[in-house]
Amino acid sequence: MEPSASRILPPPEDFLAEPRTPFGMTLSDKETRSRIGLPNAPEGSPDLGHPGEARPWPWWQVWGLAFLVRLLGVGFGLWLTPGFLVADDTRGLYYPIARSLAAGHGFRANGSYVLGSCAPPLFTLWLALLMRVAGPDLPVWLPGLFNAAFRAGGVVLLYQVARRYFGEKAGRWAAVLYLADPWEALWVGYVLKESLGVPLLLLTLWMLSRLADEPRARWAWGAGLAIGLATLARFPNLALWVAAAGVLLVGGRTSSAPGGTSWRRTGVLFGYLTAATGIVLLPWVLHNWQVVGQPVLCPHFVGRKFYTSNGPGIEMERDGYYSPQGVDRSMVATLAREKTPWQVEGYLLFTTVRHVATHPQEAAQRVAVKLVNMWQPTFQNSSSRNWLVLGWPYCLLMGLSLGGVVLVMRRRTSCPVLWVPLLTLVCLHLVFWGEIRNRQYLTPLLFAFGGVALASLRDRLVRRWGDSLSS
Repeated sequence: MEPSASRILPPPEDFLAEPRTPFGMTLSDKETRSRIGLPNAPEGSPDLGHPGEARPWPWWQVWGLAFLVRLLGVGFGLWLTPGFLVADDTRGLYYPIARSLAAGHGFRANGSYVLGSCAPPLFTLWLALLMRVAGPDLPVWLPGLFNAAFRAGGVVLLYQVARRYFGEKAGRWAAVLYLADPWEALWVGYVLKESLGVPLLLLTLWMLSRLADEPRARWAWGAGLAIGLATLARFPNLALWVAAAGVLLVGGRTSSAPGGTSWRRTGVLFGYLTAATGIVLLPWVLHNWQVVGQPVLCPHFVGRKFYTSNGPGIEMERDGYYSPQGVDRSMVATLAREKTPWQVEGYLLFTTVRHVATHPQEAAQRVAVKLVNMWQPTFQNSSSRNWLVLGWPYCLLMGLSLGGVVLVMRRRTSCPVLWVPLLTLVCLHLVFWGEIRNRQYLTPLLFAFGGVALASLRDRLVRRWGDSLSS
């Protein structure tokens, strides 16, 4: 179970034909190139702003600016709340495993290899590497420095994905919104797995966007590798594999390729993607097989998470955190002693499903509470200063983003690489758990739509001022 948050083969021959997008159009089609926002697309709608209107920003310039902004966030964290930058789950689980790894004792926490198998390994491996350099008492500023670098890479990836679908101006504004988000300035200084998990999620989306533009094996393999790495940074990111299937299915359903060729191509691509994901995850699954006796990604996974989110007697969280009371820990401990991991997961899952099926009103209420708990502007009972710095800016940014969603829907702009993962992850958190910390994985996707809203607003203001000056 994921701990609670801290409080504060080469392609077949038909692939060699003129490449088509998953929307059934050739990439030589100028209208299609404009719609998907390729760098050499012709000038399009002034509201969306296509890349032909301005030269794209070099990625290294975007990264450099973002790195400086993120460093400021780290600095403010070290100045204002230096004693709170190591999250509870990092201090209680990830640090002990990292110290064990740095000392050459393997994935072990408090002497237990089973407990060590419950944590996503990528973050602990990264912390262990830093500890080998700086010592077991890791200075907080060191991971903060790399957090700024990783999260700056996420800004670059968001910019690339947003401009690919909505144009250069919208891509720039999306990056600006992501940089201006005060919640990101808060999280960047914390020692959290999200500083690896969020950029890897955005890397997956960028790979999927390339796969959508050029449906070839190399991009399918790249997307699969990215999904595997994102999962090893945070186990629920495996939902990106489901989202990738949705992206490819949407493309296959709308394709105009004759004779069902597009569906065959889609199946082959998804096979490549699945194989790449499996290759990345296989070493960790084999490691856990040795530790717990069964091939599992995590011995505390879907069943336990579903139980602690929806089970009988579990309290509903309303304060923005996720650390529910009411868990029958003695029952869970007894199950862990007497049953295998698969049996424990299955028992908890089916017991909770039965409870949800027999208590539909409670289940509906839980979904509503999770929605509010995750998307409320800030933590419950926060000070007026907290609202000023975090809450009200969040409301403004979400308003812009939702406005962009409406614009994109009205214009029928096709962007499944954005909306399919967004809906997948939203539903995941409504079914299992939802807290403010977890929306770090979702707000960048919303900011891509917010970039559309700001680009449209900017163009309307320019036209209005231009008309006023000319009159």
